[in-house]
Amino acid sequence: MTARYADMNASAIRTRLDHADSCLKVAGLVRDFGDIEDITAPANVIGALAVMAGIAASDVICGHRLGHRANGENHVEAIALLRAAAPGTAHPSQLA
Repeated sequence: MTARYADMNASAIRTRLDHADSCLKVAGLVRDFGDIEDITAPANVIGALAVMAGIAASDVICGHRLGHRANGENHVEAIALLRAAAPGTAHPSQLA
């Protein structure tokens, strides 16, 4: 199977950074106001938003360092790409 990538320029990197930041901000709002707004299972919502923020942050790292990001459903490819973008860090191993 061939790895799938999407090229990223400065604008795309900034957009993904904004997505990561927005997900974290919304997670904070759910934490702070979930009970008031009657959000069902706020911990699950916060967890899902954290995952989306992590994916966007990985895209930012890969885009900045490599000029592209993973563009497929294969998480192993995304982890390998993040390892290539950030060699010697423990961060990619946390995704496995």
